[in-house]
Amino acid sequence: MFIQRADLFLKLLNQRWPKTEELVNGMVKVLSSFGIEQGKLLDLSCGNGRVSINMAKRGFRAVGVDISRPFLKDGRRKAEEHDVSRLVTFVEGDVRRLRNVVGSKYGPFDVVVSAWTSIGFYSEEDDFDVFRQARELSRAGTILFVTETMHTEYLSIKFAPTSYTDLDNNMVMLEDRKYDPTSGRIRTA
Repeated sequence: MFIQRADLFLKLLNQRWPKTEELVNGMVKVLSSFGIEQGKLLDLSCGNGRVSINMAKRGFRAVGVDISRPFLKDGRRKAEEHDVSRLVTFVEGDVRRLRNVVGSKYGPFDVVVSAWTSIGFYSEEDDFDVFRQARELSRAGTILFVTETMHTEYLSIKFAPTSYTDLDNNMVMLEDRKYDPTSGRIRTA
């Protein structure tokens, strides 16, 4: 979906942009309480850079990593539009190989962000390994944000097996989901 049908998912990513300022305001408030007013931010599975770009507008140097070249291309364009391209670097690669993709070239990081659907696509061990690698690339005292996620209790109450999203005037995305409460995983078609 993120590579072969990136054009479709990009429409969904763009719908999340208006909600990002509120998210970033909250992140900045938390960081400020820890005395972090600026620094280096690692944005895991960054999509088209909505968190990276908005944090760069707040003075952070951001490195966004994603597996989707079209997402990153759109992110670079948006960074130019928002006049923060000098503060944002987008790197193409699989976050499961973060050490190799980012290495020590861009770090160490002061903030690590995993927003929206950035985790949960692979195994639980893979997810933990991504965070272990991010920790290795970070300074002591780095703040980790795992945001805009759902937990199993929420899904047990609010799970909807089907839904639709109006992507634009000519397109609607239909989702058919199956939820396994034992594993806490959702399969979407």
